[in-house]
Amino acid sequence: MDLYLRIALELHLKRLVVGGMERVFEIGRVFRNEGLSPRHNPEFTMLELYQAYADYNDMMDLTEALVAHVAEEVTGTTQLTYGGRALDLSSPWRRETMLALVAEQTGVEVRLEMPVTELRARATELGVPVEAEWGKGKLILEIYEKTTEPTSGGRSSSWTTQRRFLPWLVTIAIAQGWSSVSSRWWREGSSVMPFPSSPTPKSSEELCRPSLGAGGGR
Repeated sequence: MDLYLRIALELHLKRLVVGGMERVFEIGRVFRNEGLSPRHNPEFTMLELYQAYADYNDMMDLTEALVAHVAEEVTGTTQLTYGGRALDLSSPWRRETMLALVAEQTGVEVRLEMPVTELRARATELGVPVEAEWGKGKLILEIYEKTTEPTSGGRSSSWTTQRRFLPWLVTIAIAQGWSSVSSRWWREGSSVMPFPSSPTPKSSEELCRPSLGAGGGR
């Protein structure tokens, strides 16, 4: 019998969503295939879920509710202490952008609109090593990871212009989530995903509907 170590749960779950199951999840064992890192477990058990016509705001709401519910069920309260620090896991959690958190932690402002040379200078000012080929996004990510991520504490969610979020508990990222869409614009080669400024389940469905019709979907 052939046995395999899975690196992710997502492939079969995404196939189910494409097939018409609008909410799916799995709890399973996964194994990293991206090299050794002191910041990542080489193997772990993960809950992975997908919800059609939802966006990352819905996923943040769900994550907050899930963590609070589990804490209540296991300990009888959402008021916990970890490493000598008091934690309140009840909703709502603080939500901030990556750029706002960098400015709060370092006192230095970084923005995607800045020239790449200015971002390199600000990274150097903050003691962050840079590579010549790095673009704006990589520079901002390195600044965030080297100066701000290690200090993320309490309970909060940081999010980026990619509509992705990371919920933090006492310097530990406990999950991640994002919005994604498969549409005719992507198949036709557009480099900009046609999300509205504040996507909703309804607007996401409207964006996907032409693709579903073209592909013989529901």
